Amino acid sequence: MPLPVSNAIALDIGEVCVRLHPDRCARLLGFASMEEIFTTHPRLSRYSRDVETGRQTVDEFLALMSRKFLTHLTPADIKHAWLNFLGDEIQGMARLVAEMVAAGYKPVFLSDISTLHHTAIQEKLSFSHLITDAVVSYDVGALKPAAAMYEAFETRCGGCRPALYLDDKIENINAARERSWNARHVSCVDDARRAVEALILS
Repeated sequence: MPLPVSNAIALDIGEVCVRLHPDRCARLLGFASMEEIFTTHPRLSRYSRDVETGRQTVDEFLALMSRKFLTHLTPADIKHAWLNFLGDEIQGMARLVAEMVAAGYKPVFLSDISTLHHTAIQEKLSFSHLITDAVVSYDVGALKPAAAMYEAFETRCGGCRPALYLDDKIENINAARERSWNARHVSCVDDARRAVEALILS
């Protein structure tokens, strides 16, 4: 039997709440794209996952990148580039999140993210004060669509599913739907608004 439904709304961060600019980050690191970085240095993909799953601290990650791979850059240079991966908040999400709260729902982040980017997001988003809880990969030790991320969210919600889950990656949505979550694939704020309004009006 599916778990009962809570009043939580699970929100992915990247491309749901904030724009991502991987190529801008890559250019600051001296490459044309993130694909070029990972092709040139295949092990960096693993180390990137390690820092997002809490197996490595941000300082260890930056030092390793500077020492072994991006030797032309200092850890401070790499940190600057990595932070530039994050763009501006998606216009319209602040209003939509406020409407969720006004309707009695609790927005909660459900995201693959490092501590570096999570701290930056909390400072960047104008509506971060409305999101008082988060289930993040560096705490769970796994990345979506691994079951552990969804299980951690259900546990955080007292053994309940969220009322709604918004994500831009279809593989994450499919994994959630396998758990009977009300999951909606979104590619713009209008998609998110339609999903939220359908929930509120149901």
